[in-house]
Amino acid sequence: MQQGIAWHEKRDMSDICRSKHFSLVIDETTDIAVEQCLAVVVRYYDEEVFKVVDGLLDMIEVGDVSGEGLYNSIKQLLDEHNLPLSNIIGFASGNCATMTGGRSGFQAK
Repeated sequence: MQQGIAWHEKRDMSDICRSKHFSLVIDETTDIAVEQCLAVVVRYYDEEVFKVVDGLLDMIEVGDVSGEGLYNSIKQLLDEHNLPLSNIIGFASGNCATMTGGRSGFQAK
């Protein structure tokens, strides 16, 4: 999926997020090959269907799963998709210290 048709969805999600405000929802997981991956989901209001919808922006491999490493990975992803940080109006993640730590977690960055 990632190498096949997924780029269409990524392009569509990027286009949507460039034109409106959205919330960023991330969660880290380990895949079957024991590689750390980060699911990056966006949540936005869709005027065509009159409801809030979620869409997968990307699933990225991350080498550094510290708060700083995750922040750098997300920042790079947003830059690659030309998505301005100013369009992000919300953030959600799991409750681990890497994500929510007050000093060195992703949210603090």
